[in-house]
Amino acid sequence: GDSEEVQELRAENEFLKEELERIRGELANMEAQMQQLLHPPVVEQEEEEKPKVDEGKKATVEELMDSGKFKTPRVLGAYKINPKTFKGKTINPTPVQQMLSLIANILEEKARADAVDDSVSNDRQSLPEFLKDTLIHRFGLKSIALTNLQALILGVRKGAKGDESKGDDTPRRLRVFGYLSGILDHDGWHEDLSNFVLDALGSMFRRENIKENMDHGPKKNLAVDAALALESTTDAWGRYAFGAIPPDMHDRIVDMAREAGGALRLHDWLELIVMRWLDASHQVQKDMLSTFIAHDSNGDGVLDFEEFKGMVNALINATGSGEGEEAPPVDEKLVSKIFSEALEESGHMDPGGDGDAMVPQAFVRVARQYRLSTSHKPISSPAHAIAPAESAGRRASSAEG
Repeated sequence: GDSEEVQELRAENEFLKEELERIRGELANMEAQMQQLLHPPVVEQEEEEKPKVDEGKKATVEELMDSGKFKTPRVLGAYKINPKTFKGKTINPTPVQQMLSLIANILEEKARADAVDDSVSNDRQSLPEFLKDTLIHRFGLKSIALTNLQALILGVRKGAKGDESKGDDTPRRLRVFGYLSGILDHDGWHEDLSNFVLDALGSMFRRENIKENMDHGPKKNLAVDAALALESTTDAWGRYAFGAIPPDMHDRIVDMAREAGGALRLHDWLELIVMRWLDASHQVQKDMLSTFIAHDSNGDGVLDFEEFKGMVNALINATGSGEGEEAPPVDEKLVSKIFSEALEESGHMDPGGDGDAMVPQAFVRVARQYRLSTSHKPISSPAHAIAPAESAGRRASSAEG
């Protein structure tokens, strides 16, 4: 086989090729947008009819979901590290207890940072970007920080597959953080997942006590008050998920509490709500793709602004605003903003595109940032959909199981 040096050079070469292709795509997209600003298109007297395409040739929702473009959100690029950073060294996974302490600390720091951002109306940072920046700040040198980030990634991926038969809840805790952070792949992953979970934890413990309650040994089996867990889940689901909490999820939390003698094991609860959120998120993405396909008449992805506006309004009105009434039309300036950002995201997902075609998955990603779903009212900024209510200071009772 090839020597380690040759393998490292090949890996670095592949990384640089991908980066070059990405940069070329972004430059082409920026050039196309600049040309549109400098030379706005002349409105034709007679609208040119779009070429018709055989319906059988249009991509289905399943084909779009399987295309791989949902697996590479831009923010997950935080985990894409140039092998040259490691200078030929073999990176070993972070030790388990060190990982668990780091995760608890990261979650509390992220909750605090979100509160600060909300207070000054700043965009919240995604968890992957926050994790990377926190390590850089902690270690000072970027190369050392990225080496530690790679060690954490390896540790989470390895530890999530561990043995739980002897009462060790480490694999469950690492799986939860892996899915929460996007280190572990899931088609339903979205930046809002961390908003949901941190909102629930903040209601359970207060945000300044998250680390204290999450940073414990692998066999402690921390228990929390079931009624408070259910209330925290319901509130967070309404703010950062998809409307009312599903009845079967409510029933499952109640059943888990009964099985555990009235309390609820913290990490069982967290795993349940994370996985249910991801499954629901995956379904929302499929529903949004169906709406896009229905409005993309010939399957080429090119929608003019009026068509795009109609699609956005149709998406919001899919279930109406309740009691048989339709939701009011979305503000045109907001639609224009979403339109531009969806095209920009398309340029990232498809660097070889022509700048006019919108990648369906890009539309879904941006639309979700603006809460364009049938169970939420749209917002004017993707910063933070709904500011979480300040915790009343209640703290869940905890005990070793």
